[in-house]
Amino acid sequence: MLSHTFVFADSGISISYNGSKINYDGAYPEVEDGEIMIPLKATVTALGGSYQELIGPGQKGMIFYVKEKALSVFIGSKSYAVSDIPGPNALFVKLTSYDLEKEILEKNNDIYFPLKTFCEALGFGVKQVENTIELLEANAQEDEADNGEIKVILNGEKLAFDVPPIIEGGRTLVPMRKIFEAFGSTVDWEDSSKTITASLGDIVIIMQIGNPEIIVNDK
Repeated sequence: MLSHTFVFADSGISISYNGSKINYDGAYPEVEDGEIMIPLKATVTALGGSYQELIGPGQKGMIFYVKEKALSVFIGSKSYAVSDIPGPNALFVKLTSYDLEKEILEKNNDIYFPLKTFCEALGFGVKQVENTIELLEANAQEDEADNGEIKVILNGEKLAFDVPPIIEGGRTLVPMRKIFEAFGSTVDWEDSSKTITASLGDIVIIMQIGNPEIIVNDK
């Protein structure tokens, strides 16, 4: 059974890994000609990797170590290289080179690289809904496909439910109290009428068990 991911995204690009949102400071993911570009130093550090500077003839670059792979890039180049050799040993083996459509750029004290290419090169999977992205390791993708878990992600953070979401009659049903509270809403339950009222600022939402209608601000 396939897993399901539902994402409630806000403005900007949000990237998460292992259920936690990556907090970027100074260098942020950007969209260039429809392609998401990520700051490599900040992203690799968040993934538990490391990096070091590369100096070539008239070139400046970096080599990034993530898990058991190494990615090397040079600023201004239209190519990158990947090795399956972990750690510093990658400096002493022949790296396999690949071409890019655009030059690799340095800005905000970081190196920007296409997210899609980054994931393909280092073996990460990607789940994306609008501007919210979740990075998955290869084995995590297999686990998710096996366990059939229904996931709800808010701004890059996975919500934990006391009662898990379910699929019934071809529809996905989620416990709304947890979602309302995650948005900062106040939630009240009236047992006699089986009615739930969620309030956030000047917005009031009323739902009743067995009633398909949802009332928002008395409408």
